[in-house]
Amino acid sequence: MKTLCLATLLLVGYSSLSQIKSFDDLRGIDSEEAFIRVCLENGYTNIGSSPKYASLNYGYMRDKAEYHFRDTVVKIDDRSSYLSELEYKKGEWEFREEDINTKRKNGKSYYDKILAEVKSECAVFELKESSITYDCPTEGWFTDGAKFKGKITFFIIPDLMNRTEKIGIILHSFPD
Repeated sequence: MKTLCLATLLLVGYSSLSQIKSFDDLRGIDSEEAFIRVCLENGYTNIGSSPKYASLNYGYMRDKAEYHFRDTVVKIDDRSSYLSELEYKKGEWEFREEDINTKRKNGKSYYDKILAEVKSECAVFELKESSITYDCPTEGWFTDGAKFKGKITFFIIPDLMNRTEKIGIILHSFPD
């Protein structure tokens, strides 16, 4: 019984020290180095880079973070003879929160928490059928002194591996 209690305390203590949990965690990501620093400081581990998608990939349990390099063109072939190109002129990063339905039921969705923080500080820039983009002010005082520059997009997609779940995505393309 004591072992179980100790293991539970260690797990709760460890999980509370990691993962992207607030808008403040994302504010200062304005370069590849800043992306790597934020990922490592928040418990994500490097799960490799992808030459095909010109990206760095980090993971925290099932959640993922991805950084697409500046000035790259990526050709995607999804095996159905459909070929498309994605161009990252400015570079971008994204954070994915897996199992968002379960986390919402348990009151532990950081996607929702970050969205609420962004809504309180930024203005709606673009509203689409499946996404919302906010434009954040370039001036102002924030809790950690860092200003978020540019636009940040929120959207939810189905999880193809688990049909009862969804994935929350927070995406930021660097401003000019």
